[in-house]
Amino acid sequence: MIYFLTVNYYSTDLIKKLITTLQIGIASPYEFLIVNNSPKESTIHQLGRDNIRVIEAGANLGFGQGCNLGIRDVWERDRQGLVWLINPDATLDQGADKHIQKCFLEDPTIAILGTKIRSSEDKIWFAEGTFNPWTGSLKHRSRATHSDQNSSLTRSVQWVTGCSLIINLGQFQKKPEFDKGYFLYSEDADFCLRYAKQGYSIKVTNKVLVSHDVSSIIRRNIVFMYKNYTFGRLLLIKKHGTTLGLLVYFAYSLIVAIIYLPIKNDQAKGRLQGIDQFLQLEKLVES
Repeated sequence: MIYFLTVNYYSTDLIKKLITTLQIGIASPYEFLIVNNSPKESTIHQLGRDNIRVIEAGANLGFGQGCNLGIRDVWERDRQGLVWLINPDATLDQGADKHIQKCFLEDPTIAILGTKIRSSEDKIWFAEGTFNPWTGSLKHRSRATHSDQNSSLTRSVQWVTGCSLIINLGQFQKKPEFDKGYFLYSEDADFCLRYAKQGYSIKVTNKVLVSHDVSSIIRRNIVFMYKNYTFGRLLLIKKHGTTLGLLVYFAYSLIVAIIYLPIKNDQAKGRLQGIDQFLQLEKLVES
């Protein structure tokens, strides 16, 4: 059984489009779970039906904690299920579910599987995620570092994006969870890196299965976007990188924020707020 899981934040119209692609293109039995991070958006409940459920978060918990609510709901009912995290601003290709099932038949040990993703401009937006602990570099690659021209349907990677990420619950002895320390950005990389350290298999499909209107939701508020982006990156490097990598990214973020203050004020403010949030967290840890 596939449990599609999306986190809503004033995105009812986008989710309607996503549901349409599921109804047209998905032949497998599925349930669609919507975690509602915008409790004042009552229109989201109009989408509910037999196989579509809305789970109220009660507040805007952020992406990771919203996903945790949905994962917990499925874990309590079906510990062999596939939980497919999918962004509200994404759509699935017809037959994507059948390809995913082939991937797990080929390699049942996969715990976390991402998909190749195209942008709305019909270009590859995500092929794999990489992380360099020495520099703090965290990248979406549009091209794989290894050739896709092989017989396997998937390949191992460091991390995959939460825009389209499938959790194979049957591989987990304990309920998988996103780190609650993140609000938005880098929680998907942390999720994969953390479970990879525990020996879980992280892979990505060699076939594009999803289209994504990149940042169509979060770009509504540039300050908020860059605050969470900067904080998330600093927290990720703190947890999984080196001291050198943390210092490099901290210095880079500060310099860019200062340079952008007169020309890209919202972005600069967001970066500075993210840096400040990280420093306040460090103070709490030290105390």
